[in-house]
Amino acid sequence: MLSFISFSSAATFTVHAQQVKVHITVEGENTSRAVIVGEYSEPISRLSFLNSYGTALGLGDRITQVEVWKENEQPIAAQKVAPGEFRASTSGTHFRYGVTLGSPEVEGDMAHVSWLAAGMGYLMLADLLPELGTNTSLSVDFTLPPGWNVSSSTQPSGGHYVIDEPARAVFFVGQSLRTKTKMIGATQITFVTARKWSFTDDQAVEVMARIINYYERSITPVPRKQTALFLAPYRTVDSNARWNAETRGGTTAIVFNEGDHRIALAQLGIALTHELFHLWVPNGLAFTGDYDWFFEGFTLYQALRTAVELRFIDFPEYLRTMSRVYQSYLAQFDRDQLSLIDASRRRFTGGSAAVNDKAMLLAFMYDLTVRTQSEGALSIDDVYRSLFKQHDGKPQDANQVIIKTLSAYGANQLIESYAVGNAAIHLDAFVNQYGLRIQSPGSDTQLVINRNLNSAQRRLLRSLGFKG
Repeated sequence: MLSFISFSSAATFTVHAQQVKVHITVEGENTSRAVIVGEYSEPISRLSFLNSYGTALGLGDRITQVEVWKENEQPIAAQKVAPGEFRASTSGTHFRYGVTLGSPEVEGDMAHVSWLAAGMGYLMLADLLPELGTNTSLSVDFTLPPGWNVSSSTQPSGGHYVIDEPARAVFFVGQSLRTKTKMIGATQITFVTARKWSFTDDQAVEVMARIINYYERSITPVPRKQTALFLAPYRTVDSNARWNAETRGGTTAIVFNEGDHRIALAQLGIALTHELFHLWVPNGLAFTGDYDWFFEGFTLYQALRTAVELRFIDFPEYLRTMSRVYQSYLAQFDRDQLSLIDASRRRFTGGSAAVNDKAMLLAFMYDLTVRTQSEGALSIDDVYRSLFKQHDGKPQDANQVIIKTLSAYGANQLIESYAVGNAAIHLDAFVNQYGLRIQSPGSDTQLVINRNLNSAQRRLLRSLGFKG
């Protein structure tokens, strides 16, 4: 059992007027266990931890040896009353517990929950600390094995990190972390990794900077003055390029497998066109409610467009991607059972793929329509610019604001039919007016360009990246 740790350098956070000191210790360089010790200003008898997040279940079972005690008294073991729920027989101001943090069973969850493996790991306060409630200001410090260090999108102060949004705080810990920084206007971007890739750290930072610069020019300046990209490998390495990521606050945590080393940097760029946009949506907006259809589905389309603009992919790949999305949509039996708004409430319970595919198709159809109706003067970028221009930082119902903003730029019938309603998408009947058609040899759905384009269709497709 670990002895009580001095809090001479630890700081405080507020939980409903409670002042709490917290210290996180990683027990050894080859361990997957952390010990967390804290001190409240007022007695508590119950600690409640996150038990599931997305597809990661049973997180509360990682918490062990929970103790609560009063200052100068002996620790009292808290009893587990439910997964992630612990209660002591008497109240105390101090607490201590262990957390087992092996690599998640599902590799993709490495971007979404805390883990320690192979001399590195992501520590996410949302599943490491007891639930803190709202209006919480947190600071935290660490004891790490020799040779390890820690990185965050927040700069440390006096040896500890002051965190305004604990549920969004992510730390990268590990042996010999490498850090590169770059200023983009008033924003500092930081790239952190712990292994050797086929591209250099400088190249990764440059890709990150290109993407953020593009979104700042086309949408609005990045909402945060400090942002960090953490890049860690999957635990298994093979020839297939793949990635999984999550952006919380100003931090993007990504797990990545390069695949073909010749195109690894471009693959990273494709991943980051999507994930870095989450710095804007949803993390730059104080929206409430379930709107996965917009902040994931529409972001998938926006990222695809950005990948073309930045030449990570070409226009034929843009069409091939939309073809694959349409084919995936058609293959899902429950694709039109609910509106996109209603289906968003089922994220991680079977409806996520259907929501993302249909919403990405809707974004594509919307963009084609708005560009054509405005004769090229408007695009989906204008919707995002408008959202940020009217946003005052106060909580707003996401679906109300987004539906109103999308409808203001035209194509409101599309929004009513597919976002508010549950109409089926028939892409073949829709795209012909825009110089495209669906070609389906066998089961391989293909979106292709018509042979004879009129001037308006050619102008539209060129605005999307077509070179003909």
